[in-house]
Amino acid sequence: ESGIPYCDVRFSGTASGTVATGIYFDALTAIASASGQTWTGSGFVRLVAGSFGTPLEAPRWLILEYNSSSVALANTALMFSPAPSASGLATQRFSVTRTLTQATTAHAVLQFYASYSSGAVVDFTIRIGAPQVEQGNCASSVILPPIATPGASTRATDGARITGLSIAAATLLVQCQAQAPVGGNLVAAGYGPNNSFVNSS
Repeated sequence: ESGIPYCDVRFSGTASGTVATGIYFDALTAIASASGQTWTGSGFVRLVAGSFGTPLEAPRWLILEYNSSSVALANTALMFSPAPSASGLATQRFSVTRTLTQATTAHAVLQFYASYSSGAVVDFTIRIGAPQVEQGNCASSVILPPIATPGASTRATDGARITGLSIAAATLLVQCQAQAPVGGNLVAAGYGPNNSFVNSS
């Protein structure tokens, strides 16, 4: 959809107890990591059919820390907000970031997760596109491996530049999502009229 590789997954049934639904996108030991590293998981999510109903824990991404014996140690959750809808897949990309804290962490994993109370009737289909996990404090643009050979991929850092543009007067609108460092300030910077450099924090 819109050039994004995806798969559709349907969850349906009546919960016989408190149940968790989840999808892992890699083997638990696939992504080597260590305490102190920061990892970000991201992906496109669209509700294809049904509804999420009344979950105990609303649909979300989790970044989980696992030790070398595949025992879960800790996680960071980010509830999808707004919740995935029937809108186009390309308009619904969500991400979650975690700095790993456990001394015995050996792996980081991205998971789609939701939970339901006993007796809940569940029936929804989601479309998940281009899930990725990367070391860093924010999601980069989508990094796709070569066709038919999924695996780790690398490329240069994202960047954007406009050259050869001369405008006497204009308004610059920048829409972005940024995360301030723990204990720090969020800083925005750019060029104003006559190439004067301006910033705010």
